[in-house]
Amino acid sequence: MRARLTLALVLALLVASCGEDEGFFSTLTTGSTAAPVTTEAGGSTSTAAEGWASTTTFPVAGTTTTTAAPVREWAWTRLAADGSFFGGEDDQSTLAVAAHAAGLVAVGSEWMGEEFDAAAWTSTDGLVWSRVPHDESVFGGPDYQRMFGVTAGGPGLVAVGIDGSGGDWDAAVWISADGLAWSRVPHDESALGGPGRQGMSKVVAGGPGLVAIGWEEGGDDDVAVWTSPDGLAWSRVPHDEEIFGGSEDQYADGLAVGGPGLVVAGSDYSGGDGEAAVWVSSDGTVWSRLARQAAFGGLGDHWMAAVTSTGAGLVAVGAECAGDECDGAAWTSVDGLTWSRVVHDEAVFGGDGDQVISGVTSAGGGLVAVGRDESGGDLDGAVWISVDGLTWSRVAHDEAVFGGPLDQRMWEVVAGGPGLVAIGEYDTGGDRDGAMWVAVPAG
Repeated sequence: MRARLTLALVLALLVASCGEDEGFFSTLTTGSTAAPVTTEAGGSTSTAAEGWASTTTFPVAGTTTTTAAPVREWAWTRLAADGSFFGGEDDQSTLAVAAHAAGLVAVGSEWMGEEFDAAAWTSTDGLVWSRVPHDESVFGGPDYQRMFGVTAGGPGLVAVGIDGSGGDWDAAVWISADGLAWSRVPHDESALGGPGRQGMSKVVAGGPGLVAIGWEEGGDDDVAVWTSPDGLAWSRVPHDEEIFGGSEDQYADGLAVGGPGLVVAGSDYSGGDGEAAVWVSSDGTVWSRLARQAAFGGLGDHWMAAVTSTGAGLVAVGAECAGDECDGAAWTSVDGLTWSRVVHDEAVFGGDGDQVISGVTSAGGGLVAVGRDESGGDLDGAVWISVDGLTWSRVAHDEAVFGGPLDQRMWEVVAGGPGLVAIGEYDTGGDRDGAMWVAVPAG
């Protein structure tokens, strides 16, 4: 079974159209942990695991490394549902979020009666959001347009996704100086198009300026990579079947600056069952796929959905699926080349139904990951935290914050606003609306 909540699901959402509930402030405590830790002077954490630094100190994103004690509890709030900017008639989805100099920006899509168009939201503080007014010439067009990823870079902000106006799906790029006024980069068939379908799913500032990952669909799905010096002119990294392809499907879902330069985390189904897969590059233009490692596979399907850099190396998150259920999973690496699997703890990563981790960020001197949990009978948002990448705990479920009628999902989390901002979506019973959560250190 492959119950992917990353690329395969957002692609499925392109061809599927799906009770607002109030958000309440709640202080949450962490759940059980996978292994004991010892705290040393300076707030660092001493651990012993193969392929991981013995003393680990994580920086808050966008700051220098400090030895301040890491945040061990976060107080989470779901912003009250507001149809004027998160919702509306039919479906809206917030799929990615980024912090920048003026605040935060979220991107995704909205259903415009017969098709999806790209959409963007902005906030100066993570608490009050506004939807960027729809401009058909920028966000719309024939067939589907959708933003899947966004980052600070280029002229200010760069968002990536798909554009179906050419008759099939091609990669697409949007740029903005401030998150308020957007323009779509003119289509270049040689870089963004080609036979079959192409799309971009993530983008970061790195390599020659910016690097984006995504997919190319032919007989099966292969990984694709693009680079740009400025967000305006894009080049496709030439396809190499041994690196980006293979039998069956290969997916690139997570992208981070780190390791030898850049690290892509995803999955490879060429062996039948899915295994986690990692691609690395020093400059964004020349890539290699890491040889299979024991940490990547096992019984059933495994995939990395997101990856982030830390003061100690890299941490990837995702899921493993066996039988009819999926559990959350995490991996660590000092250099992006050699990976270790975090030991599974059913109380932390498992439970009834599916648990899947879809996003992770460095924040508060540690790590925060988000996803979804089905143990309550329907899908609810879920949060995991760690001070060292090795020992994790699941934040206790609060129905008023993470749950409610029908389904809720958390896709990404970023350090910003009051502390943390997570984005996702929830089902209202008639359609799907975007959703936002924020958190501050507790205590």
